[in-house]
Amino acid sequence: MGKKAINSVILFSSIILIAMIFSANTESQGSGKNILPENLSVYSPIPIWSGAGAVCRGFSGLGDVNGDGYDDCYAANGGTSYVYLGKPDIRKLNLKLLIQGFYDSLANINTPDTLRLYLRKSVFPYSIIDSSKTILNSGGEAEFKLLHTAKNLDFYIVTKHRNTIETWSSVPVRFIDSLMAYNFSDSKANAYVNNQTKVKISPLRYALFSGDVNQDGIIDSSDMAEVDNAAFNGLSGYVKSDLTGDNFVDAQDLSLVDNNSCNAVIVIRL
Repeated sequence: MGKKAINSVILFSSIILIAMIFSANTESQGSGKNILPENLSVYSPIPIWSGAGAVCRGFSGLGDVNGDGYDDCYAANGGTSYVYLGKPDIRKLNLKLLIQGFYDSLANINTPDTLRLYLRKSVFPYSIIDSSKTILNSGGEAEFKLLHTAKNLDFYIVTKHRNTIETWSSVPVRFIDSLMAYNFSDSKANAYVNNQTKVKISPLRYALFSGDVNQDGIIDSSDMAEVDNAAFNGLSGYVKSDLTGDNFVDAQDLSLVDNNSCNAVIVIRL
């Protein structure tokens, strides 16, 4: 068979497949309306069964097939059943936190920087449910968009930054709807085992510990050595040894890591 003929066959097969999916999506129960729920999406047209008489109009519940916390279902058309996996709505978590070295208490400004968020299950082994990355703004606020988090599922909020100690929320939380907020900065107790430092007296403000340059979960001599070397060499720019966010590694950064090293700051997690 020539190349053009093969391409024609592939194109024709694709058109047939699309038509079948469209037909499955629009099967009705006499109403003439599309009955595919808005929170479901076609995962792939995987045949579950086929054959004469195997035509089921509409949807039947399968339960949570893929274990993501959302009910799944199938629809049949023309003797073939198609699987639809539940698709969670986009959920938004508005987080408020400060970074010790990046926060100016007089101006009440936090130098903006990238922040990563992880959501971990509330039970052992505390596996990751979802993650997202965004910019923490000058007010210490960040909006994270999450795609794999079900409603009414308990989880810990875990924050990661290029040179701070990983910090967990004090207790598990959950989405009741598509939006929630959590504030680390207004109470030390909002971090797991109070693992934050005071950065402002009035009003009281708390921040994540700065200084875990190598991200090994402890601020110690190895972090001090890295910052010391960077300062000695006049390192500048967007580098992890810049603990104050001013794009220079100098005595301020060294003082900060030295203090937290002396206080044996470590990550506290489950």
